[in-house]
Amino acid sequence: VEDVDAEEVKDEMKESEDNELVEDNEQVSSEVDGAVLEESVEGDDDNNQDTEKIETSEDSKESDNEGIEDQETFEMKMTSASNEEIKADVIASKPAEEEEAAVVSNVNVADNDTSVNVNEQETKVDLFEQFNKGMFDDEPITPIFEKQTNCRKIFLFVQKLLSMIEVADPDLCFTLRLHSAIAANRCVVIAQERSSTSGDLSTVAYEFITEAFLIYEREITDALAQRNAITKMIGILLSCSCFDKNDYEALITKTTQYAARLLKKTDQCSMVLMCSHLFFKLGENGYQNPQRALECLQRALKIADMCATSNPSNLQLFVDIFDLYVYFFENSNPVITDKFLSGLIALVNEHITTIGSLNSVIQGTKESFTQTVRYIERKKTVDGRFTNIVCIVPN
Repeated sequence: VEDVDAEEVKDEMKESEDNELVEDNEQVSSEVDGAVLEESVEGDDDNNQDTEKIETSEDSKESDNEGIEDQETFEMKMTSASNEEIKADVIASKPAEEEEAAVVSNVNVADNDTSVNVNEQETKVDLFEQFNKGMFDDEPITPIFEKQTNCRKIFLFVQKLLSMIEVADPDLCFTLRLHSAIAANRCVVIAQERSSTSGDLSTVAYEFITEAFLIYEREITDALAQRNAITKMIGILLSCSCFDKNDYEALITKTTQYAARLLKKTDQCSMVLMCSHLFFKLGENGYQNPQRALECLQRALKIADMCATSNPSNLQLFVDIFDLYVYFFENSNPVITDKFLSGLIALVNEHITTIGSLNSVIQGTKESFTQTVRYIERKKTVDGRFTNIVCIVPN
């Protein structure tokens, strides 16, 4: 029994201890729940305070926006009012300003007219002075420039270029060499006018022409091309004045030989006749060899006589020779006398009679010859040198 009672007492003590533990646990859980509730309540209070703050800030922003809008509307009203006042002032002051502007513009126009007139007068005076200075002053106006090279170097460079062109186009190179010669001659003339050294450019011009002659001999073989080439030679030589006597005689003699060697007789006659100008150049410093000029005319006359016997239309060669005789006689070639002119008139009339004066082939030639004879008749009344010439006009 005691053992049973002791076990019951132990069981009761365990139960009491378990009950106390349960109560303690329930108390602790209740305290924890209360703390949680308090924290949630405090969180809700904080959220409510934050929402209140947000609402107050939004209210303040709305009030600020309303204030800004009120201020903007106020400013717009003020600016519109001020603009209306300014417009009214501008409208009121516009006529006065227009009147002032019109007055000022009239004054400016008058000033501009006077200034334009003055400027025109000044420019006219300047142009007149420049014109007088260039035309009537003894000293010519020379441009001022810095010399960086000389003409000789330029022409040497041109020679190199022409030597390359000759391979591709000999005819073009022939013409360019003649043009280069006349350019060098012009440089020599300008240097002589300014009393300065020409840098021996006459030698350069001579080399250009001799090289052109070599191209003629090697490359130009067509009859028409040869005639055109000799015509260019004669023109260039007549234009050049920088050569000394020996060089010039060598060049014109070579040109005359080229003319006498042409294939066609009519071309020979025309070119030899043209070469006579090379031996009797007009002017103070022109080269003149009257006897050689007469020899060219006589050579051309022989060739023309051979041509006329084969073709009556070649009578024009006689008329061309007769015209050149008259030219040299009128320009005082001492070896050409009135006897030559009288003999040529008789010779041409004889050929016209032989061919027939009514032949339509020689009608143009006959008219040309008649005009030259009548010119000589008119000159008899003015120049006594023409008095002894026997003029016979063909029927």
